[in-house]
Amino acid sequence: MTDADAPRLIFSRNSLRNAHIACDSLGIHYQIETDTDGLKSQRITRLSRWNSEDDKYVPVAEWERNLVKSDRFRIIRTDSEFVSLKDIFPVTWGDCWARAISNRQFIGYDGRKCLEIPGHYIEGFSD
Repeated sequence: MTDADAPRLIFSRNSLRNAHIACDSLGIHYQIETDTDGLKSQRITRLSRWNSEDDKYVPVAEWERNLVKSDRFRIIRTDSEFVSLKDIFPVTWGDCWARAISNRQFIGYDGRKCLEIPGHYIEGFSD
């Protein structure tokens, strides 16, 4: 497969606060919306996926940005609650490889800054 044949993820806008993300060949269609009206304007961003059976976008997640405390994130389910981003994506410095193997780790370009996702947040994870 050449680069010309590879599936492409297309963003409708240059902003991640209000955009559509799509790849027709893979059946991926998402919408990102940020409220612009009211007191809490631009503080909650919603991610929705296209459901072709219902012919509408279905909410998947919400991201609540806070000015003074940690942002919060929520995967939309029947019993879901907002969780602090610090709990989901703790940022650590120094030797990231010394962390538990069960976690997913992402090392920055500088080789020192790392992002670690605890195993209990990873679907299908077991000790």
